[in-house]
Amino acid sequence: MRSFLAVGSLVAVCSASTAFAADLPPMTEQFEPGSQSPVGAKSSPDPQSQSHIFDDWNDRRKWLSNHGINLDLSYLSESAWDVAGGMARGGTYAGQENVRLDIDWGKIASLNGFSTHVDIVSRQGRNASSEYVGDVLFQAQEIYGTPLVEQASVHLTYLYLEQMLADGSIDLKAGRLAVRNDFANLPDGCYFMSLGICANLALSANSGDTVFPVANWGGAMKVEISGPLSLSIGGYEVNPNDGGKYGFDWGLSGATGVVIPVELDWNVKLGPQQLPGIYKIGGSYDTSPLANFFRAVNGLPLPLTTAPPVESRRGTFALLAQQQVWRPDPHSDRELTVLAGYEYNTPAVALFEHFAFVGLLYQGLLRSRPDDRAGFELAYVRVSPYLTQVQQLQASLGLPLSNAAPGVETDEIILEANYNIDIRPGLNIMPDLQYIIRPSAAGTYPNAWVAGFRVSAQF
Repeated sequence: MRSFLAVGSLVAVCSASTAFAADLPPMTEQFEPGSQSPVGAKSSPDPQSQSHIFDDWNDRRKWLSNHGINLDLSYLSESAWDVAGGMARGGTYAGQENVRLDIDWGKIASLNGFSTHVDIVSRQGRNASSEYVGDVLFQAQEIYGTPLVEQASVHLTYLYLEQMLADGSIDLKAGRLAVRNDFANLPDGCYFMSLGICANLALSANSGDTVFPVANWGGAMKVEISGPLSLSIGGYEVNPNDGGKYGFDWGLSGATGVVIPVELDWNVKLGPQQLPGIYKIGGSYDTSPLANFFRAVNGLPLPLTTAPPVESRRGTFALLAQQQVWRPDPHSDRELTVLAGYEYNTPAVALFEHFAFVGLLYQGLLRSRPDDRAGFELAYVRVSPYLTQVQQLQASLGLPLSNAAPGVETDEIILEANYNIDIRPGLNIMPDLQYIIRPSAAGTYPNAWVAGFRVSAQF
């Protein structure tokens, strides 16, 4: 564990202990696994509902929570090897240490419904997809992130204020936020190791939709309309700087516009067993001027002219669903869940025009291991046809291809199968196998087999 993790946890614990030293009880004698981000998680998680390797820290975790302080420490690593096909044989390691601090000011200062949230990560490692598979569109290791974040020993992922109103039916957030924390995500999406579902690249590719671990200034409001229906709307700064290398560059210099996401959520419980599910429909509009892939202002294709490209705006439309479809009885931990999604993007300026996925999660596949979970996903992406046309022209003229592509890009398919093993409370390991059809959506490299291994620990 890197030094910042120890320092961060020490500072948080010491701060809490100082504030409430008189109430500290005597010592006694005695993220869901697989998720690299708070995607789909509650803003203020209940520490008693999560499993941890060190359990309750000798009752200190429970005591801190009762006083409004929830501290979470975690580690996640993902190793991947190209074992067949692709560009070359070889593998890489990517890892993350994470510190999250959620403070409930209702318990501390009687500010009912008010809380603050901060999350800091330290990442390291290399990207097997770009180094060995030859894929510049998707990553076999969703934890890798970007080279900028990988070079930082400490990176602020978010820092925001939250206010709950009307008995929790209205949720307001403002601060340094990632769009994908609150929009276009599924609670169980990050049980997969590739970017096919977990923080999938489609909604963030060449757009203002920030994804953990980067954030910009923004705010969001979620309102419970009636019963199972809720509506969310937000506004976020679009700034390619994304907070800089360490996430603390908060200036507005370089901002290009605002991205406005909207989403309608429908939470259901189906059948006699009340099987839970969530269905989402939404989209976003980015006010930033984006360069057309194909057309210049003089009407000619870009590879055939030096004129600047036409500028336009980007819109997205998305459908997402997660539904538990089977459970042997109401008291069983065994269950089968289906995940699915589709997205359409403005093709003239969006890297991906169509993106779709379907996934299966089976908990308790082996009766003797009810907490283990098997997963399978299939993801499909269709690159913008305008980008494809530009690359075809560039190839015919002997020019380098846009998007640093190894070949003309059209479509790509990712298949993934994994098995998440619950070693003990708070510790999971997951062998993973991916088959990548047309890496980088091009025919340059053979279809690739990638073997992976994930370790997840909550302390």
